[in-house]
Amino acid sequence: MENNECTLISAQQKGSELLCSFRNEDGTVRNMVIDYFQPYFYAPNTTMYKKEMITSLNNVRKITTKTPYDIRKFRDSYGSYTYESDLSFDRRFFLDHSELINNEIKWNVSWIDIEARMFTTDHQGNRISHTIQGLRDGDTYITAITKMDSLYKRIKVFTLTKGTDIELIKESVFGDVVTKLNRDGEMTDDEILEKKAAVRDILKGYTLDIVICSDERELMKLFLADLQEFQPDVVTGWNVGFDFVTIYNRATRLGLNYLLTMFNPLKYKAEVKIRLTDDGNEIIDYHTPGYYVVDYMDIYKKRRGKVENSYALSYITNSWKVEIPKIDHGYGTVDDLQDGDHTLFTYYNLIDVISMFLLDVKTGYMDTSILLCNISNCPFCSCTANRTLVDSYLISSLKKRGEVRISPHEKVMDDSSYAGGYVNAETGYYCAYFCDLDFTSMYPMMMISLNISPDTYVEIPDKNGNYTIAANGARFRKDKVGIVPEILEHLFKQRKADKHTAMDYKNQYDQTGDEKYNDLFNLYWNLQSAEKVMLNSFYGVMGDKKYALYMKPVAEAVTTSGQKLIKYAITELNAAGYKVIYTDTDSCYVILGPAEEGKLDLSDSSITAILKYVDGIDELYKFINAKFDILAADMNIDKGKHRFEMKSELLGRNILIMSNKMYAFNELLSEGKIADLRKCKTDEERVTYLKNSNLDPSVIIKGIVIIKSTCPRLIRKYVTAVLKKLIVGEINRETFGLLLDGLWERKIVPDAKRDPLGIAKVIRLNKIPKIENQNVRAIKRYNETHNVSISLGEKVFFLKTLGDNSEVVYKMGEKVDSQAIDFKTMYKSTYKVLKERLIDCIRCNG
Repeated sequence: MENNECTLISAQQKGSELLCSFRNEDGTVRNMVIDYFQPYFYAPNTTMYKKEMITSLNNVRKITTKTPYDIRKFRDSYGSYTYESDLSFDRRFFLDHSELINNEIKWNVSWIDIEARMFTTDHQGNRISHTIQGLRDGDTYITAITKMDSLYKRIKVFTLTKGTDIELIKESVFGDVVTKLNRDGEMTDDEILEKKAAVRDILKGYTLDIVICSDERELMKLFLADLQEFQPDVVTGWNVGFDFVTIYNRATRLGLNYLLTMFNPLKYKAEVKIRLTDDGNEIIDYHTPGYYVVDYMDIYKKRRGKVENSYALSYITNSWKVEIPKIDHGYGTVDDLQDGDHTLFTYYNLIDVISMFLLDVKTGYMDTSILLCNISNCPFCSCTANRTLVDSYLISSLKKRGEVRISPHEKVMDDSSYAGGYVNAETGYYCAYFCDLDFTSMYPMMMISLNISPDTYVEIPDKNGNYTIAANGARFRKDKVGIVPEILEHLFKQRKADKHTAMDYKNQYDQTGDEKYNDLFNLYWNLQSAEKVMLNSFYGVMGDKKYALYMKPVAEAVTTSGQKLIKYAITELNAAGYKVIYTDTDSCYVILGPAEEGKLDLSDSSITAILKYVDGIDELYKFINAKFDILAADMNIDKGKHRFEMKSELLGRNILIMSNKMYAFNELLSEGKIADLRKCKTDEERVTYLKNSNLDPSVIIKGIVIIKSTCPRLIRKYVTAVLKKLIVGEINRETFGLLLDGLWERKIVPDAKRDPLGIAKVIRLNKIPKIENQNVRAIKRYNETHNVSISLGEKVFFLKTLGDNSEVVYKMGEKVDSQAIDFKTMYKSTYKVLKERLIDCIRCNG
């Protein structure tokens, strides 16, 4: 089978066979059961005189077994170590058949979302249940499923809501007028029309079908038949693991077992298992021969590279400014929504899927994940497993060098911890201009510069000193290039070339408008993104104690040398008269000079100050980069061989630092704008560029509790507003403290009476046992039914819900199994702690 004929999509083990799916160039799917491929591993031969982490194929012999299950038996007979005996059957097949993996064939990704009524039936009647047990038993009544195919450009909604206005929904998504479903109360009609035009452009060529089903059985049959007809390579969605397991178990509960083969093109039964993690939590595993089910939330978390304040889809889509974010339907529950507005219910389910797709258009994370698996010759089920991706890439590279890596030990020999990144914060409020100096890929560059790799580590130093010396004293040979630095160097060069190719195609698209150039731009841009992820993943994997090539001195060499490098930079900067106020692993914030009082304007004096500081940034990083030759020589790195370099990524103004990883500042110029300024040839061009730029303050808040979802909504709302006024210069330190003092009585107390949902946030923030969601809904329903509001001062008692119909009675009274909470006290204590911390930091002289 040749590369230009098909793309290998999946290879999954079933007994001693591999179930493989290939997609042809014309988009059709070819499924095969492969029984000729035999598993194997390597064992040391008689000429190998010592155990090595990485060794030549000349030192080992290939051991082939009949089935994958025989590997452990044979492996154990070869003593304490073997080579590559830990690879799964499907990974081995992918690694040995890399010629069947093609980057350019479009995968068929199906985006799926369901809406369901969750309940468990017992002898006492119905009770609300959002537990894994309910999913396992199939007690979830499915009311809507939306599926979106990215290859065939089809969106299909299966719903039980009779009376749905299908034409209104289509007009709300694809039409050029504003409908009642589009209005969210925050945007003007012109803004909505602008966003709808952008959505139409993105969804050009897509069709939308809405199928009203008579009952749940019909809905399930039609959905499963559609899934079979348009066989996807990947099924994804936000929290799709629960959705897919729900569909599978519900079909079983309804007696539709004969349809379950439609879950996969190879007709093997899908497997759903629930296992316990080490900390006792239940995790759902789902295995579907023929394609992969991968949670897009997991992909987002891995590719994002930072922790979000919330992983609710509504929060994520809003933070990315998605054209149609997940909407707030305004009803207490989805059940209430379905009962109250059939059309809005169907639209809500549809928008969930479209907003996820639009999010991926902005991030490119799905294509990046597919390309990551392709360049590492890895099954797509491993797209969120960085250790597997890096290991597969490394094994492929070793294969080209005629080498193999050792199998992991059953027990880590050295389980002690080692130093991480260096973080330091100079607490206070600084009314000043500052810049961010950031090391270019610090850890990968450190590994290249010092030649850090398991196969270059020197346990006993030689007399001629032909090795580099890391900060922890570890030494690494200089007479050969290690496998890890070799891979990193290759990835750097390849990424640079792919990025250049991407920009060439972008320029061609801008000139011609031909979509083929835009497709090629997206391909190469996502490819360089995948290569960047791989570059930045190597250190983390090499420092993973469960990884086969983990060696504490090697992992520690990277982090301690990173600490030495950033501390050296700080020392040199401070000695030169600069002031470093914040440091985090590979970057630091440096004061450039004082800022003027008040809000920034675009007067000539402000423009002159900004340009002066931009020039100061250029002088700053030229100064510091010239200093690293001295440090490199101290580490015995050959002259001209180190790759230590800092660059500036932003120019900011006014910064509040509360502690490590907790700060807020006004971003004036991002890295892109600074680069654009450098392209201007004259001062006149620079002034014009700044005046045409958006210098309206963009306030960045990191880590402070007011941006976290655990903070009470009203406290978050009002304190954030006041903090932003301080950062942009609208108010001074004294006014800031006065405004915080007055917020409690003037804003928070009055508004809290109308904010029952803020209750749950306070409970979590104060570490008081959390009231379950149904009880928060009970508050809202009780208020609506009895035309009352829960006041801040009174103690409210909650009982468990007594039923699941729309006329549910929620009793409030003092009972044994109820809990009493004084919400006013909780609000006030939370606010007091936060206010005092902020004021203390503001008063620190920066």
